[in-house]
Amino acid sequence: MKFFFFRFDQAGQAPSGGAPRGRGVLARAQVVPALAPDRQATPADLADAAEAAVAAGYALLCTHGPEQSGQRAFLPCLALPAAEWLERLLARGTADAESLPERWDAAAPAEAEALVADLLATRMDAWAATVALEAALPLAGLDEALEGVEASLGLFDHALAERADFLATLADTRVLAEWRLALVEAHRHPYPWWLAGILEATAVEVERSIAGFGDVLGEAAADGDRGARRCDRIRAAIEQAELVHGGSHRESPPAPLAAWRSPDGGLIAWLLLPSSLEGDPPRGFVVEFHRISEAADLARLRGGVVVLGTIGEPIEWRGGEGGVEVAATFARQSLFDALAEGDAAALSLHVKPGGGAWSLVDPD
Repeated sequence: MKFFFFRFDQAGQAPSGGAPRGRGVLARAQVVPALAPDRQATPADLADAAEAAVAAGYALLCTHGPEQSGQRAFLPCLALPAAEWLERLLARGTADAESLPERWDAAAPAEAEALVADLLATRMDAWAATVALEAALPLAGLDEALEGVEASLGLFDHALAERADFLATLADTRVLAEWRLALVEAHRHPYPWWLAGILEATAVEVERSIAGFGDVLGEAAADGDRGARRCDRIRAAIEQAELVHGGSHRESPPAPLAAWRSPDGGLIAWLLLPSSLEGDPPRGFVVEFHRISEAADLARLRGGVVVLGTIGEPIEWRGGEGGVEVAATFARQSLFDALAEGDAAALSLHVKPGGGAWSLVDPD
């Protein structure tokens, strides 16, 4: 049995807001009897307990608790049977992930996308159930049961990571974006790995490798030379700014180090130093988005990921005195190391979902 509380419409997209199914699921699951020591749980008991755990977990992930979601709290008496069923679910999910390439090859395009969505929906359900089980602690026997669940999760995550290029086919749908939008703030920092930008970055890498088959060697070499010079200039600007400002806070906004225009020409993205270089580790670089034309819609970036070079980071909306800031933050060292490679691809910028590469333009 798979729960898939995040439902998909016929276009493979999660419903607006990504709200999980499950209102009323807990009410049904409360009838599962408290299992006495001398009573053997039936498969139906285990499945009902696990369904209750998944529903309760989504109440925590997507609201601030069962009270605000209109659902009753998860009953501790369901925790151990839920953990037992969850291990079985994860074992089947691992087997499905390992066989994905063969099943993908045999499937029609729409069916292939559903295979990937089902695997990640299973991972979402497992995360939700684990959150609910952890909230039931302390409970006799549950620590040991959770150790088994964590071991099964590790195997499932490894199998999914091995199939990242298949999972990345969802990067240009709204599925991953809607899942991110559904989470409350406490569960966004950090995002779980499948929502943290890895799959979007993998999608860009796959697109880049396919496009590379059509490159003419001389053109590719020329692009590489130009890219290396641009990377060197940006690294020099970063080093100069850090030397001048040190760890101090700057009152004036930092000048863009690089800029990109969206494929439709309506938006611009700036690569900026943080307003302060203090902190350990140092604060990251920021890719900040702005409208060029009044008709452009920043809202289309909600829930998305910006991929700079080979690094993907979720786009966040932050409110402030100056209005809403739409930006993604990149770790200083990872971006600096990418620029050191001198590859033109280090300065490529994509937004997922949303299509093609943004054009590198003069930041002034």
